[in-house]
Amino acid sequence: MSDELRDALSQQLQSSLDAVDLPARPIGDAAAFRVTTEVVSLDADVGKQAAATITWSIRRRPDGKILSGRTEKEVPAPGQVDGVVNAYREILAATAADIAAGVQSP
Repeated sequence: MSDELRDALSQQLQSSLDAVDLPARPIGDAAAFRVTTEVVSLDADVGKQAAATITWSIRRRPDGKILSGRTEKEVPAPGQVDGVVNAYREILAATAADIAAGVQSP
């Protein structure tokens, strides 16, 4: 599950930042920043709501400046499992937006 979340978040960030994700390679001179995430909590009540807390940090290259943040979101998850899946997509999109804003901040 964590690989699926990482991949979905990576795709969101690549799209919003017009960036390339190089997770399997060491940080090279071309890397502008390194993003680290941790899913602190993930909860769903089918037919009602889904919630998640995700912490993240951005390390800028080459100065090493670190920006940390936390995305906490709860959204409705109507219906069955598909409602939970859609809710988690919305939560990942919100997390990606928060991280992208951090990357783009001066």
